[in-house]
Amino acid sequence: MIKRDNGGVFRTSVKKKEKNHSLFLTEQSEFDRIMALLIDNGTYKDEDRSLVLTYAVNFQNWVFATVASAREDNTTMDAMGTLRLHPYFQVAKEAFNQMEKSAKLIGIGVR
Repeated sequence: MIKRDNGGVFRTSVKKKEKNHSLFLTEQSEFDRIMALLIDNGTYKDEDRSLVLTYAVNFQNWVFATVASAREDNTTMDAMGTLRLHPYFQVAKEAFNQMEKSAKLIGIGVR
């Protein structure tokens, strides 16, 4: 929206969009879920907090890469015309592998 103030200067005001989609909440909700699980099981240690955070961040990366790859084609071509898997598949694979490693160290399974 453009407004004109008393000095003859045009000013713009931009409404900021809020990220309220459920995908933006996955990291925090997964972190809270795992923390509650560890506390309920009596296996929570303060040293696990960074591992849980690592797990939650990789969980979110995996979700985003999976959703993004669903929107895109499964394959892409490089400059030479060679057909390759889309890079989102690699991101999803790496995030899942890191989730598995963190889950084993925490003592939980990957859901």
